[in-house]
Amino acid sequence: MSDENRRDTAQDLESRRIARNSSRQAETNNARIEELERKLGKLSLITEALWEIVASEANYGEPELLQKIEMVVSDREQRLGKKLSCSRCNMLVAASKEKCIYCGAALADKTRSSPFDE
Repeated sequence: MSDENRRDTAQDLESRRIARNSSRQAETNNARIEELERKLGKLSLITEALWEIVASEANYGEPELLQKIEMVVSDREQRLGKKLSCSRCNMLVAASKEKCIYCGAALADKTRSSPFDE
């Protein structure tokens, strides 16, 4: 077998390996997407049930719900937009982070205003 044929064979084997890995990764991603869709559906049902309880027990209507949603969106945007200066490297880092993304130092002023912040 010539050197050129060996190179072609090696390239073919590498291409097949990459294709198999890509196929496995696609299957894994599809399974993850299906699981996330299932969880999202479940959360949607839970949210709807909770809304019905709040609406009936607290006499809340759709206008109050929409107003509250707007307030939460605004508050969340403000919290997530807050930046802190790292005490070690002086770079600005999102306040929601526990450590500086540039140097890894712990952020001393870390505060979370909501348990829903990530």
